[in-house]
Amino acid sequence: MARKRGLGPLLIAYQQSAVIWGAFLIFSPLLLINDDSVLQARCLFVVALMGCYWVFEALPLAITAFIPLILFPMFGIMRSDEVARLYLPDTCFLFMGGLMVALAVEKCDLHGRIALFVLKTVGSEPARVMAGFMGVTGFLSMWISNTATTALMVPIVQSVIAELVSNHRDLSTSMSPREQRMAKGLMLSVCFAANIGGSATITGTASNLVFVGQLDELFPGADTGVNFLSWLVFAFPMAALCLLYCWFVLYILFLRGSPKGSIIVTRKLQQKYNELDAISFAEASVMGCFILLLLLWILREPQVVPGFGELFKPDTVSDATSAMLVVVLLFILPERAPPMRDNKGRYQASSGLLDWATVQDRFPWSVLFLLGGGFALAAGVKESGLSHDIGALMKNLDVFNHNIIMLICIIIAVTLTNICSNTVIASIFIPIVAELAKSLELNPLNFMLPVTLSASFAFLLPVATPPNAIAFSSGYLKVSDMFVSGLILTFGCVFIAMANMLFWAGFVYNLHLFPQWAANPEPPLDVNDWLQENNITLPLKP
Repeated sequence: MARKRGLGPLLIAYQQSAVIWGAFLIFSPLLLINDDSVLQARCLFVVALMGCYWVFEALPLAITAFIPLILFPMFGIMRSDEVARLYLPDTCFLFMGGLMVALAVEKCDLHGRIALFVLKTVGSEPARVMAGFMGVTGFLSMWISNTATTALMVPIVQSVIAELVSNHRDLSTSMSPREQRMAKGLMLSVCFAANIGGSATITGTASNLVFVGQLDELFPGADTGVNFLSWLVFAFPMAALCLLYCWFVLYILFLRGSPKGSIIVTRKLQQKYNELDAISFAEASVMGCFILLLLLWILREPQVVPGFGELFKPDTVSDATSAMLVVVLLFILPERAPPMRDNKGRYQASSGLLDWATVQDRFPWSVLFLLGGGFALAAGVKESGLSHDIGALMKNLDVFNHNIIMLICIIIAVTLTNICSNTVIASIFIPIVAELAKSLELNPLNFMLPVTLSASFAFLLPVATPPNAIAFSSGYLKVSDMFVSGLILTFGCVFIAMANMLFWAGFVYNLHLFPQWAANPEPPLDVNDWLQENNITLPLKP
């Protein structure tokens, strides 16, 4: 057979290298600009290059995130030590703490016990089973990663589907069209609920943490009112409505005319739950630590009453402090109830509720670096003045009502989040809309909040999020199944997000005024600094 020749096959064979060098060459003219906007042009080159590498995954996402550490110092945008500090800010430790607690939950299989308990309770009617799946998945994804939640639930869904469609038939028998639709609906309900549920808490998904980090970076020391409790009050009602709407859409598309539930499924779930051992010391201890972490997050600044944060110096204790405190407890507390003895009756030490081997093996370190790269990118965009220029350019949108601008921002974020990582979209887009809001003299939260929420609405494609990919890998779904149902779901969730911003967010955050922290007032003039800058020396007193 003759070998294919030409440029096309060569580019396909070396597509990774083609993207790496092609993007560099395409954007390199920006480096030739040598006027007053040289820093902005160089920063735009970095943003465009990283965006291209992230979208096409020319390099591992975490490796692309290190580009600011190289190019920002070389281009004179920021010092190397300044960029390096941005890769592990307070927000990253909040992310680390939340995920390590989630690893402890997974290690003792506490989440599996919760899932089986809820599912055996709701019964075997397909509509109720779907509601149970979505409720459990949405709740778990609020606290542990969306990917881990979906990976837990998919095997349970597959087991329930097998029981629902078998009904005393051989499991090897092919499913009828009605049963296939039901299986598709149940599988989609899990990945969609994981995406939605993660938006309900500030630690539930990476894009929310990017928002928190960007807020601290763009407006350092600002009293924005954003904390764990206020976010929960703001986002949980929206997430609940989105879950309800998702259930309705999937029921209409997939469950009408589906096989009726049977007592067999209920018995199967009850049997699996009964096969579980009694709740272990580790499960009870992890549950206690989990509840402690929630209380610490909620009670630090509950707004309605003074929180325990007021016991310390202002702006010294954060949610990351609480998260890492509980993480240390997980390593200290034993996995088995003391005293512990071996088979010969000798005292024996026990490992902790969480061990470093588990963390090292299962912690998503790449996401941590991806977050840091996003923070560094945002800082460079701000320091170079690029965000100000983009905001000034987008100020041309002021011919529209700011609610229309908000809708445009949401649509852009939703569109982009379906083709690349929601973390990437949040990292690039949030600083831009913050500057846009400032140029229009609006509270930046008006645009930053809906863009952050919209980054979780990735329902269209299997590659959009890991939960989508896990559900798709089950073999029940086609791309068209996910795209059609996801498109309908996206329209509804965008509407709910807009309604949430218009009718609810203003009660949680004061969005109607342009806050002082967003106006970036000039700091008061320091007399000593002014004298030093102007080489003026005052005579000493005799």
